[in-house]
Amino acid sequence: METGGLRIDVTPHLAYRTRTGTEVALFHLKEAELTRDTAIAAARLLQVCMLDLLPGATPVVVDARRAKTHRIPTQTNLVKLDAWLASQATAYMKHQATTP
Repeated sequence: METGGLRIDVTPHLAYRTRTGTEVALFHLKEAELTRDTAIAAARLLQVCMLDLLPGATPVVVDARRAKTHRIPTQTNLVKLDAWLASQATAYMKHQATTP
């Protein structure tokens, strides 16, 4: 996936099948708690990157230290989320270009 001039690759830690379909999981193992917004952004990146590998799989981000799972809520405006992700990538690229 490329957004905001930045190439992003996300590899899930685990893929599994449930009664309702296939899910791909990305685990957050750090001490700091994963915020809901960050988890949704990570799940969206995972979803887009999985289109070639496992089309239709549901992305799940797991905060392992707190045993919390995060999925993209059905009411999420993906166009706005994608625009926000692109703006963050652009800001990162601009920062990298100006950092010695």
